Amino acid sequence: MSDIGPLRLLASRLEEADAILAYAGPMPRRLAAVRALLRQFRTDDMPTRSTRALWICIVEAMIGLGVRTVSVQEIDTLSERIRALQEAIRRTVAATG
Repeated sequence: MSDIGPLRLLASRLEEADAILAYAGPMPRRLAAVRALLRQFRTDDMPTRSTRALWICIVEAMIGLGVRTVSVQEIDTLSERIRALQEAIRRTVAATG
């Protein structure tokens, strides 16, 4: 991604994903919503090595959570990773914009 427009979209989607995880609804639905929201992005869309590494952690966490019962701690960890990636993307946008 060389254009900052897609990076802004990614940051916005990450913010939405974090909000969905914080919602008090049924966990399987929240995870499905986050997966659907982030599905359009790929590792190649990440602007730096560090953001790619964060993205891979998020994808692996979502795959690992699957459809099994998920603990609050696991959701908190996923949410922390999403916020870290969101902040890194926003820093990249600010530096290039």
